[in-house]
Amino acid sequence: MQPNTKLSPGFVEVDKACELIKSDTRDNPVVDMDYLVGHIVWIETSHNFRIPKVRRLNPDEVYTTKRGKVIEYENTGDVYVYIATNFEKELLKKTILDKYRELVGHEYRQAGIKARSTVADDAQGTAAVKPRMNKPIAKEGAVIGSGETITSNGENLSV
Repeated sequence: MQPNTKLSPGFVEVDKACELIKSDTRDNPVVDMDYLVGHIVWIETSHNFRIPKVRRLNPDEVYTTKRGKVIEYENTGDVYVYIATNFEKELLKKTILDKYRELVGHEYRQAGIKARSTVADDAQGTAAVKPRMNKPIAKEGAVIGSGETITSNGENLSV
C-alpha cells in the first residue's frame, strides 16, 4: 500500500497483520488460529481477508459466560487486511502456516477430497433425500482419464 493512503476503520496493512499473527501464543491468544488456517484458501489478491481476534477470559469470567469457554470471540473486534499483490497473499499464507506449525508442532494438512450427494435412494423412497457423504472415487493426485482402475465403494471403476 502507499504510505500516505489512509485505511478504513478496522483495516490494517499486511505487515501489521503478520505481526499480529506472530504475536499469538498459547498462553496469550490474540487471533483465532483455527479459523485462519481453515480459511487460508480464501486469501486471494484484490480481496479482503478477516482475521478474528480473541482473548482469554479471566478466571471469574469463565463461569459467567453462557458456554463457559476459555476464549471469547465477542467484543474483541476483527481485523481486516486488503491483499493487493501475490507477494502479500503468499506472505500472509506463509505467516499463518508458520505460526500454526509453531503452536501445534506439525504442518497443517488440508482435509482430503469429499464427495457430497443428494441423490434419492430408491430403496428408502423420496423421504430419504438429504445431503450425505460418500467415499470419493477419484484419489488425490490421480490423473482423470488415464484409464486407471480404482476400487471404491466395493466397485471397480475406471477413471
